[in-house]
Amino acid sequence: MISFHLTPADLTKVRFVPTIGPLAEAWESIAVLREPHPGRRWLAWRDRMRRSLAAPDELEINSFASRTGCLFDLVGVTGPAPTAAGTAAAFLDAPAERLRAEVDHLSRFADPSLTRLGRMPTSDAERRAFLRALHRYAHGLIGDEWTKIESHLSADLRARTAELATDGLGQVLQRLHGTVGWDQRTSTLTLDQSADDALNLGGRGLVVAPSYFAARVSGHIPLEPDAPLVLTYPLARDVDAAESYPSPRVADLAGVLGATRATMLAAIARGQRTQRDLASAAGTTTVAISQHAAKLRAAGLITTVRRDGRAHHFLTDVGEALMVPGGAGEGPRPRRATRRGWSG
Repeated sequence: MISFHLTPADLTKVRFVPTIGPLAEAWESIAVLREPHPGRRWLAWRDRMRRSLAAPDELEINSFASRTGCLFDLVGVTGPAPTAAGTAAAFLDAPAERLRAEVDHLSRFADPSLTRLGRMPTSDAERRAFLRALHRYAHGLIGDEWTKIESHLSADLRARTAELATDGLGQVLQRLHGTVGWDQRTSTLTLDQSADDALNLGGRGLVVAPSYFAARVSGHIPLEPDAPLVLTYPLARDVDAAESYPSPRVADLAGVLGATRATMLAAIARGQRTQRDLASAAGTTTVAISQHAAKLRAAGLITTVRRDGRAHHFLTDVGEALMVPGGAGEGPRPRRATRRGWSG
């Protein structure tokens, strides 16, 4: 368990931003491309991208990307930047000690990428070589799809902002992902991960950003003591498509599942995940919602996580497939298809 304590000063400095930027997104996607079992959301996309990415782009970016350990924390170095130019400028200006800390963290792995990463703290040429490789890879990966991806990220920001005004910060943070917890009494944010650590933010603040390609929730901790913690979370398919679920879809499902259960699935897809949220959306009681949720779990359409004594419901892959016409897992299409797959 990783925990972050927010002081009163931190609570006044919480910001929600729509994106970590196209270069950081492309860097996050490398882990998805290498994942042998990425889940239904990404399986078809990963296989298509492995066949489509140009070999020079693969090989160059691979020389900077760890194969046996984790990728170095680009967002921790640059912070969230909405544009490629912003990320590039922040990366070139990053203090040598910040990059050296990343290299030291990765040094536990015997990895070929450390040869080039190890030169970046003091070599401006090596930093620029990394940025050129990442630009080319991002261009092949995302191409002209960035506007579409940004629209999904912006939709998520609008939904979170609306929830913030009505439900408060703690509820919004808990709804980001099943691994995120919030203790209202101590103002502590927790991440359910294998690592065990605790950090008092001490007034540095918190920036929260969705990521299209991130595989899990991550806390990016800058080396600078006055820079905010950046919390990134996966843009779940149900949230990602929340504004595009057509009402006829719910009507169709109501004929099979019943109106209440169909409404519950649509509400969960919009990020309404507690018993009270679903009762409000469906116009019924929390007791009835609990009974319907049991049926949806038995059918494999939702999964339920208990946190702070309350149930939070999430769509399964099967549930996502029902709510997204045409199924999940497509992701952005590659801009070009040239030759054989990803060398990972």
